[in-house]
Amino acid sequence: LLLGGYDDALDASQDAFVRAWRSIHSFKRKASFYTWYSTILRNVCFTRIRQREKGQGEKTIEENLAPADQSDPYLLVERNEQSERIQRAILQLPVHQRDIIVMSHFQQMRYKQIAEQLDIPVGTVMSRLHNARKSLRKALEGDSP
Repeated sequence: LLLGGYDDALDASQDAFVRAWRSIHSFKRKASFYTWYSTILRNVCFTRIRQREKGQGEKTIEENLAPADQSDPYLLVERNEQSERIQRAILQLPVHQRDIIVMSHFQQMRYKQIAEQLDIPVGTVMSRLHNARKSLRKALEGDSP
């Protein structure tokens, strides 16, 4: 979902697995393997998004329309542009807010799960999520077409 498609997500998960395999010596048994691996996967996803924005160039209209030919082309392009604006705004957030937005909205984790994974109190999760949403709202209002 964060990367925009099944194939991209599959590639990212394979890259994350390879990175985890190569870095298994850095895994501390005190922490949860899931937490450690999720962090690697999340970092791989954000790296891919940044690389896509920097040098991959703009997608052609045909590429933007390809996934859903039956949809209204104007609506599809508008949705794609909105999705790109949201991704850019998320990438501009401080890491601690970005992580919580991704875990809450994209991974659909509960506050308690996020708190356990990040080893912070639930109240901190809630306040960071509130601040992240406020920052996103402000960024997206200023970035409206």
